[in-house]
Amino acid sequence: MLMKHSYGILNHCDYKIHTSKLEGVNNKIKVIKRKAYGFHDERYFSLKIIQALQTNLEKNPK
Repeated sequence: MLMKHSYGILNHCDYKIHTSKLEGVNNKIKVIKRKAYGFHDERYFSLKIIQALQTNLEKNPK
C-alpha cells in the first residue's frame, strides 16, 4: 500500500502544502449558509461571504 501511494507521500515531504486555510474558509461559508437559511437571494449570500473573508484578511494580513 505504501508503494502505491509513495508518490503522494514523498511529494508531501518535499512540499509542505496544507489545506488548513481552505478548510477554514469552507467552514466559514457553511456557518454563513446556516445563518442565512430561508433567504433566497444569492447575491446577498455572496456579499456576506466576501465581507467575512475581507474581515478575516484585515485581521490576518498574511
